[in-house]
Amino acid sequence: MRLHVLGFMLILAGTALIIIAPLLLAIMTAEGAKISATGVGCIVLFFIPICFGYGEPLLIITLMVLAVVLIVVSLIVFRLLLRDLRVETTRAPHV
Repeated sequence: MRLHVLGFMLILAGTALIIIAPLLLAIMTAEGAKISATGVGCIVLFFIPICFGYGEPLLIITLMVLAVVLIVVSLIVFRLLLRDLRVETTRAPHV
C-alpha cells in the first residue's frame, strides 16, 4: 500500500471521528445518559510537544502518552521517506 493512500485513509478516519464523537455525545445526553467528557490536546512546536487535558487523570496521561508515541512514529516515517527519496534521486539518470 502506498503511503499517500494510507495518509488519505487516516485523514478520512480522523475526520469521521471528529464528526461522529460530538453527535454521539449529544444523542446519549438527550436520552438521559450521564456522560462526562474528557479531552486532551497536544501542540508541537519544533520538536517539543506541549500537551494539555481535562477530565480523569489516568485517561489524560494515557492519551498524552499516545500523542507522544504518534509524534515519534511520524518522525520515523518521515526519516524513512527522506531516506527513500535520497535513494531514488541517486539512482535517477542525469539528463
